[in-house]
Amino acid sequence: MVITMNITDLKEQLQNPGKNLCLTPGTRAQIIGAQDGSFPAFGHHVQNEMGGVWTHPIKLLDGFWLEISVNHGPKQWLEKADVFTNHAFYNTHLYNLPEITVTRMQFVPENLPGVIVKYTFENKTDQPLPVTARLVARADLSPVWFSDERGIFPGKDQARSYGGNEHILVENERQRWYAYMGVEGVNVRNNMGQIKGFDQTYGDGVSGEWNFNLNLAPSEAKDVFFKVAGSIKSHYEVAETMKQLADADRLFEEKSAHYQSILDIADINLPDVELIKQYAWVRCHMEWLTTDVPGIGCGLTAGNPEYVWWFGCDSAYALAGCIPVGFHKLAEDTLDTVAKLSLEHNKNGRIIHEANTFGHVSNPGNTQETAHFIYCLYELYKWTGNKEWLEKHYELVKMGITWLLEEMDEDGDLFPEGYGIMEVKGLNGELIDTAVFTAMALKHASSMADLFDEAELSADYKAKSVALARKIVTEMWLEEEGMFADIRIPASILYEKLDDFIWQVENHQSKNAHLVPYYENLKTTLKEKGLTKSDEDTAWCFKNWVVNLPLEMKLASPEQAECALKRLNSEEYVGEYGMYVSGLEQTRMMTISTASLINTNLAYGKTDEAYDQIKRIMKTYGMYLPGSISEMSPDYGCFVQAWTSYGMLSPIITGFLGIAPDAATKTVTIKPQLPTDWPEASVKNLKIGQNSIDVFVTREAIGAETSADGYRVEVVTKEKDWEFLGADEII
Repeated sequence: MVITMNITDLKEQLQNPGKNLCLTPGTRAQIIGAQDGSFPAFGHHVQNEMGGVWTHPIKLLDGFWLEISVNHGPKQWLEKADVFTNHAFYNTHLYNLPEITVTRMQFVPENLPGVIVKYTFENKTDQPLPVTARLVARADLSPVWFSDERGIFPGKDQARSYGGNEHILVENERQRWYAYMGVEGVNVRNNMGQIKGFDQTYGDGVSGEWNFNLNLAPSEAKDVFFKVAGSIKSHYEVAETMKQLADADRLFEEKSAHYQSILDIADINLPDVELIKQYAWVRCHMEWLTTDVPGIGCGLTAGNPEYVWWFGCDSAYALAGCIPVGFHKLAEDTLDTVAKLSLEHNKNGRIIHEANTFGHVSNPGNTQETAHFIYCLYELYKWTGNKEWLEKHYELVKMGITWLLEEMDEDGDLFPEGYGIMEVKGLNGELIDTAVFTAMALKHASSMADLFDEAELSADYKAKSVALARKIVTEMWLEEEGMFADIRIPASILYEKLDDFIWQVENHQSKNAHLVPYYENLKTTLKEKGLTKSDEDTAWCFKNWVVNLPLEMKLASPEQAECALKRLNSEEYVGEYGMYVSGLEQTRMMTISTASLINTNLAYGKTDEAYDQIKRIMKTYGMYLPGSISEMSPDYGCFVQAWTSYGMLSPIITGFLGIAPDAATKTVTIKPQLPTDWPEASVKNLKIGQNSIDVFVTREAIGAETSADGYRVEVVTKEKDWEFLGADEII
C-alpha cells in the first residue's frame, strides 16, 4: 500500500468547540484565537495580550467579531461556532443558525504581513432573506513581550478612514506602528471609537466598525472579506500590503501549493497509517512556527502561543528533528538568526538563550547552548554539504569554544560550569548536558578546523573532545545507580544549592511537594557524613531526563547503555505519554524529554522501545488542538512546539530507515532498524545536498543472500555519482 499525503487530507474537525486556542499560521502574520471563534484575553508573558492578530514584532488586533440580524429579527453576536475545522494552514468556524449558515474562513498569505478572513453567508431556505451585519475589530498596536526592557513602549492608538469607507487606518501616537483593516465585497458604512465586541479587551486600543446589508436569494451564498495589514514602518507600506491582499483566491492557492511542497519532500510510507498522518502534521508545524521579521531575523521559533521568539537550545533540538526531512534552508536561516543576535549581544562566542522578535535578548545564554549550537551547525552541514555557509560561522565556533573552555571552565578540568537545559534554580555547575554537548562540539569543531585547513587547531580540539568524553563516562557514571549523574560539584556547594531546589518546589511546583522532604533528607545526610565542607568534585544524580544524553550522543559504552536503559525505559522514568522531565517528580512529561529517549534507544538498537515511545507522544495528538501535539504531555504548555520534530520526524529517517548522510563527500550510509511488526518502510524525495533520493527498505530473513543484516535496501537517486553504503540495489 502506498499512501500519498495531500494537503487536502490534513484537516481535523471539532463539533461544539470550546475556549481552547487555535492558530492561523503565517511567516509574516498570524491569528491566535479560540476554537469557538472568540478572542479570549490570555497571556503569561504579556498579561491578557497574547491573542489576536499579530505581524511580529507587534500585535495589530485584539480580535474581530460579527453581529447579525436575519430577516429583520433580533441582533445576535456570533459568539460560539458549532464546528471548528483545523486545516494544514487555515481554519474555519461554522455557525449554524436556523435560516442561514455563516462560515468564517481565515488564512495568512505566503510572505505577506497581513491576514484574510472570508465570511460566507448561505441562505438555507427557499425564500429570500435580508441580513443586516456589523463587524467590529479592536486594534491594539502593542509590542512583543520583553520589549519594555529595550525601552519600547506603545502610546495610544488613533483611527481614521483611509481610502474610503471600506478601510480604516490605525496608527500609534508614539511609535511608527500601523494597522490597516477593511471590509470588502459589499457596500459598507464605517465608524471608529471605543466600540466593543463580545470579548473583554485591554490596553489603549481603538475599534473600527463596518455596517452592511445582504439580500440572499433562496439557497444563495455570498462572500464578504475582512482584511488586515500591518507595518512598523509607514502607512504607505500597509496600503501596499492591502493591495497585495486583493486576489484572495490566488493567494490561497499559492499557500496551498507551498504546503503541498513541504509534504512532497521526505514523503514516507509505513505500515502505521496514523504515524504517517501525524508525521505530515508535524512537518506543517515547522512552517507554523517559522517567523520572518525583516531587518531582525527569520527562523524557527520555539512554540505558540507563549514562545514565538528565537532560542538557542530549542532551535538546536528542533532543527535536529526537521533537518532530515528537508528543512535545510529553514535550518540555515534559524542558525543565522541565532548567530547574528548572539554576536550583537554577547560579542564573545556565547550563544543566546532567547531573543524576542524585536531582537531583544533577555537571557544571554546558558552554557550548554553554545556547545549545542556548534554541534547543530555541523550536523546541518552533513545534510547540505554547504561549505560556504559553514565557513561563515567558523569564527563564531572558535570564539564559542574559547568561551566554554576558558571563561566557563574556571578549574580547567574540561567541564564547563553554568546552567544547562534544565531550568531549575540552583542547578548550575558542571552539568551532564553541558559536558556532553561540549564534547560533541569539540569533535565537530575539529572536523571544521580540518575543513578550513587549521590542522593544529583540529588536533587540539580532537584531543580535548576525546579527553572530555572519557571523563564523562568515568567521572559522571554512578556505578551504584547504573546511571549517569546530572551534576558534578563538591558536596559543600550541593548542600547550599539544596535550599534553591526546595525554594523552586515550594514556589513553582506544588504538585511535587513530596520532593521537599527528599531534599531535606539529603541535606541531613550530607551533614551527618561531615560533607558540608567537602570541596572534592562529586557526581550526583537527581534523575532529570538529561541523564540519558551520554547515551543519546553515543558516548556511553554498550555496557553502560544497557544498564542505564533498563531504568530509563522503566516506569521510573516513563509515564503514559512519554518520558518524565524528572524521574524524581514523576509528574511532568514533555515531547523533548520523550524525543531524547526515543533517539537514545535508536542509538543502541532498541527499536521497539523507541517506537513505543513515539506512540506515547502520538496518544496526545489533538488533545488540545485538532491536528497538533502540545509541548507538555498530554495537553498543556504551548499547543504546538518545534522540538516535537525530534521525536516525530527525524527518528523515522535517521532511526528506522537508518539514513546517515555526508553530503560533502556524496556518501550516504543506510543501516535500517525497523520495529518488529514492520515488514517494510520507505521515503521518497529525501533531500541530501543537491541530490534527491528514494529509499525502500524491506525486511528479509536473517542470512538472506542479499542482506545479511535482515534487510534489503533499494535506492533511487537523481544524481548518479553518489555512494550508498548498505544499499543492495541503486537505480
